[in-house]
Amino acid sequence: MNEQHDETIEKSYDFSRGVRGKHHLAMRQGYQVTIHQEDGSILVKEYVMPPNAVVLEDDVFAQFPSSTAVNQALRTLMPR
Repeated sequence: MNEQHDETIEKSYDFSRGVRGKHHLAMRQGYQVTIHQEDGSILVKEYVMPPNAVVLEDDVFAQFPSSTAVNQALRTLMPR
């Protein structure tokens, strides 16, 4: 697990036993999130990654932290 802590994550959460990539295939295939509303209703949201989505590994993301940066770098490798 990455030792850096995101300031938006509660400090009480314990990710020490987390497994990197555990849900990778499910994420790629799509998944549902069920939200139980305060009024008792249930909202189900479907999430599917777009076919052109690319997942960067941590070391690559550290050097290219945005779509713009990745696209600019890849364009330098394309023939003109």
